Amino acid sequence: MKKSLIFLLILLSASYAEREPNDTCLESEPMILLDGADSKISDQMVGSIVSTKYDTVNNKPDYDKDYYHFTPKVSGEVEVSFVGSGNMYFWIGTKGCDKGWNISREFSRSVTKIFHVEANQRVQLRPMCRWQRDYTINVTFTPDKQQPDVSGNTLEDFVKRMYTTALKREPEEGGFNYWTGVLRNGDTTAVDMAKFFFDSPEFKSFNLSNEEFLNRVYATIMNRKPDQEGYEYWLNKLNSGEVTRSEVVAMFVDAPEFKKLAEQYGIKANNLPPH
Repeated sequence: MKKSLIFLLILLSASYAEREPNDTCLESEPMILLDGADSKISDQMVGSIVSTKYDTVNNKPDYDKDYYHFTPKVSGEVEVSFVGSGNMYFWIGTKGCDKGWNISREFSRSVTKIFHVEANQRVQLRPMCRWQRDYTINVTFTPDKQQPDVSGNTLEDFVKRMYTTALKREPEEGGFNYWTGVLRNGDTTAVDMAKFFFDSPEFKSFNLSNEEFLNRVYATIMNRKPDQEGYEYWLNKLNSGEVTRSEVVAMFVDAPEFKKLAEQYGIKANNLPPH
């Protein structure tokens, strides 16, 4: 009787080891800190990929998959940073359980993605590999600002806003002093500054999708979320190659909305005569 009981426990232990609790989308592990988030917050998941099954067709270990998810309470921007101990797959989606990996499907040791989600939109994350891998996932959620950020109306506030809205970071001292100086002296304009930021190597390194790019342009230049008609119009032109991103920025900064935004901070938008 005792031997049978021990044998049963061994079988149960082996069975449990071969099946992780979050190895299917339906058993996805929630990222508790981010689930229901309505303020800026970060969370980290650390895990291991250990393939315990074998693919007899391809004669190699089968894929092991870990699933994570969260659903913010309000709309906002998500930044996902993934680092593995070796190259592996990392997928991100917002369009349904184990179906819509529409944000990212990449094979790499390190991936960073920035994208926008709507309120109550579930975000899915899935690291996977055939081989042993350790990984770390860092996620930061930043809610959209519900009201225009014009609490300060100085030239310095405008420069800081350009950094935090376009580049999503605080300005470094050297850059901050440079831009406040050239704007104050009239050596550059708000239009020139905006064009420079969107054409900078730092901004291009984000590798934003056309959708993410447009959301960032609307927030930075128009100080608002995109209207659906305008968003779809520019997205179609970008996707078809009819216009470049630089051309989109150039047309946006020439709009009355950007001129009005600059004037709120006491800055001249451009050197063109009033129109």
